[in-house]
Amino acid sequence: MSVSWGYSVGNVRAREVTLLKGSDLEQLASLTSEEQLLSALKDKGFGGTDISGSVDEILKYETEQLWEYLKSTAADFSVFYPLLIDNDYHNLKTVIKGVLSGKSYERLMLRPSVIDIKTVETAVKEKQFSILPEFCAEAAKEAYEVLARTSDAQLADAILDKSKMKASIDMSSGFIKEYVEIKVFYENIKTLIKAAKFSKDREFLDRAVYDMPGADDLKIAALGGEKELLERIAAKDIMGSKQAVEQYKKSPSAFEKYADEKLMEKVRSAKRITMGPEVIIAFCLARLRELKEIGRLASGIRTNSGEATIRERLRMLYD
Repeated sequence: MSVSWGYSVGNVRAREVTLLKGSDLEQLASLTSEEQLLSALKDKGFGGTDISGSVDEILKYETEQLWEYLKSTAADFSVFYPLLIDNDYHNLKTVIKGVLSGKSYERLMLRPSVIDIKTVETAVKEKQFSILPEFCAEAAKEAYEVLARTSDAQLADAILDKSKMKASIDMSSGFIKEYVEIKVFYENIKTLIKAAKFSKDREFLDRAVYDMPGADDLKIAALGGEKELLERIAAKDIMGSKQAVEQYKKSPSAFEKYADEKLMEKVRSAKRITMGPEVIIAFCLARLRELKEIGRLASGIRTNSGEATIRERLRMLYD
């Protein structure tokens, strides 16, 4: 039975109260062992009755449950494709590297995805890239050939990342397109910074950098080195790029956090929307952020990072 966006929105609004708040995250950050974190998450309703092994198992379970919920609740599940293709491109990279190296890759595959995983495997193993959707077929073939011929995994990944950026923008509209444009902008900036740092040539930049407005100017700056590139990015001051550069000068991790915060600011803007796919898309992104932050907490605990460092790394939530 098909559902309306009215039903979807009503259902999601009722579910929003289950999302963690920033104060919940602060409390979890004070825990000192993964066992304590696991117990606290179970108390907050995370994980099924048969999930008791680890925080990673809970995160996997909750991610799967989220997508099952969205499939049953969204009036049109295809609105999530611009987000889901992250999994598709991860799977393409994984299969290409696995096939060419002869190493097992099955446990690394991500679900759900827009493209059936069997189709990805057949395309790569039999070099029939034309069976893939048009948005990724040519890039998958090019990445495969680059890795097979030169073993340049960085370039192969960059080719697929550029294709992913274009596809995600082409697939989106409205609120989610605005979100994706911020995401793509910062992904592109990260590609440019890495290229400048490692003195990549113009050919690499042309193959790896998504052609957003002003990209050619930034490519030229990247050829002059990291300092020149950062000055050019700051001067443009697009989507908060001036502040992003200031954060990058503190540390790459501070830059990553700043970019994530810009994305959550966009997600939070959906609270003002009363009807339409924006509401359920925002819930999806809020839940995924929540799960990622729990993973960040678990990682910090495992590496004995200390409470202060863990708190510093945490991102804002939807509340």
